[in-house]
Formats: sequence, structure tokens, C-alpha cells
Amino acid sequence: MSDSSVNNSTPRFDDVEVRNDGALINALTGMGVRGKDSSMSTYSAQPRQLAQVELEALYYAAIPRRYVDALPEEMLRHIPTITLGGEDPEENQNKINAFEEELKYTNWPSALCEVMKLQRLYGGAGIVMLVDDGLPPEEEININKIRAIKGFVPLSRYELIPSEVTITDWRKPNHYLITTSQRLNPEQTDQYSNIKIHASRVARFDGLHLAWPQRSANTGWGLSVLQLIWDAYRRYEVALNGMEELGKQASLFVHSMPGLFQRIANGNESDLRKRLEANSLSRSIYGGIVVDNEENVEWLNNGLGGLAGATDPFIKDLQAATGWPESILMGTSPGGMGKEGRFEERVWASIVEKWQENYCREPISQMFTLMMAAREGPFKGKVPESWKVYFPSVFTQTDAEKVDIRMKAGQLDQIYVNLGILAPTEVRTSRFDGPEYSFETELNEDITEKMTVQADLAFESQLQNYQAQQAMQQQQAALGQAAMGGNDPAASAKQPGAPTPNGLGDAPSSTDGAPQATPPEGDSEGGIVLPDEVKKDSLDFYEAQGLRIRVTSIVGESKIGYLCMPDGQRVDTATPDSPLMIFGPNRTRAYKLYRSRFECDGLLHDGPYVTGFARMKTAKHAVSEFFPSQNMVGLSPINDAEAESLRAGWEAY
Repeated sequence: MSDSSVNNSTPRFDDVEVRNDGALINALTGMGVRGKDSSMSTYSAQPRQLAQVELEALYYAAIPRRYVDALPEEMLRHIPTITLGGEDPEENQNKINAFEEELKYTNWPSALCEVMKLQRLYGGAGIVMLVDDGLPPEEEININKIRAIKGFVPLSRYELIPSEVTITDWRKPNHYLITTSQRLNPEQTDQYSNIKIHASRVARFDGLHLAWPQRSANTGWGLSVLQLIWDAYRRYEVALNGMEELGKQASLFVHSMPGLFQRIANGNESDLRKRLEANSLSRSIYGGIVVDNEENVEWLNNGLGGLAGATDPFIKDLQAATGWPESILMGTSPGGMGKEGRFEERVWASIVEKWQENYCREPISQMFTLMMAAREGPFKGKVPESWKVYFPSVFTQTDAEKVDIRMKAGQLDQIYVNLGILAPTEVRTSRFDGPEYSFETELNEDITEKMTVQADLAFESQLQNYQAQQAMQQQQAALGQAAMGGNDPAASAKQPGAPTPNGLGDAPSSTDGAPQATPPEGDSEGGIVLPDEVKKDSLDFYEAQGLRIRVTSIVGESKIGYLCMPDGQRVDTATPDSPLMIFGPNRTRAYKLYRSRFECDGLLHDGPYVTGFARMKTAKHAVSEFFPSQNMVGLSPINDAEAESLRAGWEAY
């Protein structure tokens, strides 16, 4: 073969062509090759659900039992109750106390704890409510005829068989078939119950969510919580068993015999067996063995260093499957994430509260409704209009944490009270009138109205002080002019104390440094003297109640300006066609919208719109400040059509 026939463009290694597509690499490593790469044969398969006997067998093991029981027992430490709406907190609290006593009297907390354990273990359970309403159990409860609730019987899903189920929702059957050996009432004489009961008499505690095909194959019930941790728990148990076997083989007894295999080959197994039996007998008699000179006895120790941490990956796997903190799941001492395990406690509280909301609120609400509707109960058959199930917080704060957080809340409340946002009565009622200290603040409409009127009175007082200050300045200017011996108005306007605007039209400042606006009189249109613009160097827009104005003048907390186009059509310059609007201090309140009326030259003219005032008297004062030269006849409320047109845009005018 000549050199010219050799293709030097493709490198070779041991007469094997190296291709750029990576196929050779895959062939050598087995990656992506079915039969060699296990990932190529890995797929997701439908797991087999654990049967009832398997779930019950797992319940005998410590970790699965803790996983089932810990959450219901935690809820039993913080028994659910109710909260009531209404205006009499003291009366509500008395009713809540009576309701909680009824729960204890009927042994309801114990029934709740048991049914939740059955719910988590089997994937569903229910409480059969022994309702005394004069109707047979297969009929729906008549809530208006309930005399009392005689008791609660927790049953697992295997004792409650859904009957007459609609194909659209397996979770809401019309009836259940009860098959149980439990006694459903004191008068029962049969050893085994097999009765039909209406679904309204059963508080259903469903298991973990299942898709519709799996739920329909599961007679409408959910999934057991043990199903989720089964694979991880199985690996953990296998790891423990393997460690146990390694521990047994840590020390290996070795007895060396010369010619051992030759004796076995010659068929002398019986002699060898006798020799080993003699060793065992000698060890049992005086704790040693007898050996020949040519024999040798020794112990071989296997190194088991690091065996204590060999199960850590399996514990992490099990913890990931449950989602629980290790301190709760394994009973270990907390540490690492938070001081004194506070982080773990918060995670645990979140897990319990999530289960309460997703899997317990609906059936508990059903039971509480029937208990309140009982004529012999604490509510005498009258279900309150405003109530809800209340789950006390699982996370228990230390005394130091309670003091710290309440101190911060008190400081914030003090700020709100000083600013006039809240009243002390609202703070007291919101924080301390409930069953527990509450950080939620409920506003009292009567108090809010009083505070609004007080704000108007304060604003009116401010206007009066402003008027008195103006009169004093004018009096001082007049005295100064008289002292100079002249009566020229132009000379008095040049005096230092005269309240004239500056070059930009800005108003002079008061003695305390707060900016004040002297409403100057500008152009006259239609007999009405309009105020000059104060803010000529920059644009100031204000939005409230669906209205938007370009502010031109400010007096105290009141603003006047031209109404602008709707959102997205901003007007940067005022036009004479734009209606005027005066906003008061209570702009966030939905008070009436007024139109002012002026009398000029014997004729009535429309003045600016006015809103944001709790009292009409205060609104009139504000209009007078902006239009001191006008003879204001009064304010009149505008109708809804005109108000909507005004909000839609000023182009209608």
C-alpha cells in the first residue's frame, strides 16, 4: 500500500477508528447503551398501594407510628374552637367558653384525635355523629329539629363504604354503609353493625389527594401518609439490618488446622465435626479451647470505623420524604439551624397548620354547625351569623418573645394614636378583647366618624387662625402707614410687613415656618374672580375618589386646582374650560360631592366643586378662603349622573 492511499485526516488508536460523533465513547463507557446504562431502563411506574394489613403492620414500627400520631396529638394540645363576630366582645367570649365546655363534655377532642390518626394511617376516616333529630340514620339531618348530639364515633375508611356515589365526585356520596363491630349507641344489641347512614351524619376526613382515576379505584378515598414514606423507610430498615449483620461479624474466630482440606477429601468429615464439638464443649466448660501443637487459633477484627454515620444518608432520605424536621421525626436534639431549635419548631408549626387548613377545616366546620344548631347546646339552636373555626397557634412563644413583639406592637400603636389614625379604644378592643392577644386591628366606624369630624374642626380652627393672622398683618400695615404720615395704598403695599406674593406668586410663610398661601385674586370670568396660580414653576397633580386635579393653590390642608382628563390623557397646562375642584382634609373618605354657588351682579354663577369635608360648614370656610371677594350663596349636592360625568372627564363641560 502506498503512502498516498492512507487517509491521515482520521486519527487511529490501536486500529480502532475514533469518530467525532461520540458513538465510540458511548460504546466503551456504556453511557446511553441499553443493557449497560441503567438510566436507559429507568422509568416511572404506577406504585402498588399498601394494603390494610400492611399499613397496620407498619403502624407497629416506631417511626411510621410517630409519623401518623405526632400531628393529631399536637392538635390535641391546641384544641380547635370558634371565633364570633358581633359588637359585644364580652358576650361573645362567654358563648365561646360555654361552647368549649360542651366540646369537653361530649369528649369531642378525643374523637377528633382518633379520627385524624385513622385518616393519616388508612388514607381516610370519618366521625359518625349521633344526632338526635327524630329521624332514622338513612335520612338527611334536619338542622331545625336537632335536639342534641349524643356522641361521636370515629371510623376508618374500611368501615365507611361510600354508597350511591355520583361519577362526578367520589368524595361526596349520598350515603355510607357502616360495617363495624363498634357500638354506635348505648341501645345497640347486635355484635356487628351493618347499617346505611346519610352522608350529612358523617364528618369526612379525607386522606392525601389522589387524581380522579386513582381515587375512583380507591372507592373514593385518599392516600395514606405511610405510602409516601414507604420506599424511604424500607431503605432505612435495610440499612439498619445490614449494620446489625456487620456488627455480628466485627470479630471473626479463626481455627487453623493442618491438612484440613485433605481430611475433607478423604471423607473424614465426622472426625472434623467431633473436633469442633470438642472446641465448643471446652469453651462452655472453662472458657477456652484445646488445640494441638500444629493448630492455631486467632480472632480477626473487621474495621468498622465510620459505622455510626452510615445511616445518615438514609435518615436524610426519610426526612426528605416526610418533610419533617429531624428533631421531630427521629426524636433527636435540635440544633444547627436555629437557636434552641426555634427554626425547627416554626417548621413543625407550619406543617401542622397546613394539615389543619387543607384536611380538617371543612369537616370540623360541619360538626360545629350541628353542635351550635342543637337546642340543648350552648347556643340553644341559634347558629350565629358570623363565626368560623379557630385553630390556636401551634408555635408556642417564650415569655421573652411575647414581651418583645408586644412592645414593638405597642410602639406602633402609639404612633398611630398620636397621628390620629387610630383611637385608644380601637387598640384596646383589637388587642385584648379576643381569646388571645391579636395583632389585627379592627376599625370602629363610629370612632372613625368622630375622628373625621374632629379633623374638620381642627381644619376649621386653622382657617380661623389664618384669617386672624391676616387681619393682624393688615392692621399692622395700616398702623405703619399712619406712622409714616401717608395714606397712599401703593406705599402701604411696599411695607415689609405687607402680605404680598413674591415674584412666583408664592404665598408668604407663617411665623412657625409652615408654608401658607394667601389666596390672591386673579382674572375675572363670568363675574367670578378666580384665584391666581401659586405653583408656576412645577406641576403638582393630586388624585382621589376617581378625580384628578392639577393643584394651583394650597391653603392649610385644602387644595384647589383644575380637573384633568382621565388616566393616560394627562393635561400639563390649565385651561379655562377645566372645572375647578377643592379637596378637603378627608380626601380618602367617600363624602358627598358639592357644587358651590356665587352671587355676582344679582346673578347666580356656578363655583368650584367641593369634596373631602365631613361637615358642610367647614367646606364653606374653605371656599371662602380661596374666593374671599365672592358672595357665596351656598353648597348644593350634585346628583349621581353629574358626578359620574365629572369622573369620566371634564370634556363634557
